[in-house]
Amino acid sequence: MNRTGWLTPHEVADQTGYTVRTIQRWCRERRIPHVRVGRLLRFTPDQLAEIEAAYTIEPDRECVTANRLRNPEYRESVTVVPMRRPA
Repeated sequence: MNRTGWLTPHEVADQTGYTVRTIQRWCRERRIPHVRVGRLLRFTPDQLAEIEAAYTIEPDRECVTANRLRNPEYRESVTVVPMRRPA
């Protein structure tokens, strides 16, 4: 964060893990809160928190991974249906 308390798109990208181009595109599409000062995009810390909250995905159920399927105890409790090749 710079002296003024405003965040640049580069700083937001670093903190969220998205690319700068994605942050800029989302601003252009008005998908995330931001402030435009002339041609410059700026973000407040509160807006950054809103962005993180909006794009945080909480798992709704347990994911089955290959490592779990290799575990014999777990494999017995799960029915694995083989995928069919498209005709």
